[in-house]
Amino acid sequence: MSSIFTVHIDVFFNLPLFREAIKSIQDQTYQNMEIIISNNGADQ
Repeated sequence: MSSIFTVHIDVFFNLPLFREAIKSIQDQTYQNMEIIISNNGADQ
């Protein structure tokens, strides 16, 4: 059984860095992962 890798990203008004983080995660070779994205205080 393969282990799952969890990535948690807190997003706070920085869309360019958020996109860069997602791209970096997608480029990984380990595929058994989940991504949790949290809105860290943004009202919009």
